[in-house]
Amino acid sequence: MTFADLPTMEAYMANGKNTLCYNYVLGQCTSQFCHYKKGHAPVDTITEAFANEMVAKLDVPFNQWGGAQAVAAAARRAGAQE
Repeated sequence: MTFADLPTMEAYMANGKNTLCYNYVLGQCTSQFCHYKKGHAPVDTITEAFANEMVAKLDVPFNQWGGAQAVAAAARRAGAQE
């Protein structure tokens, strides 16, 4: 899967290019130097349809990767490294 496979929002399309920051949408963009900073979509601009499409696109790869158990393990590893 690539970013091109993910849903887009019309307000974050510029000259046919998607400028949406998916890390921000998913709550993980913390970079002050984000190349997609203009694509940091406020939560009130994210539609139910967009959210449902994101979940549908990410559900299978997320579960193939290991799902919630893998996320919890990664969080524990990250906490242990701090």
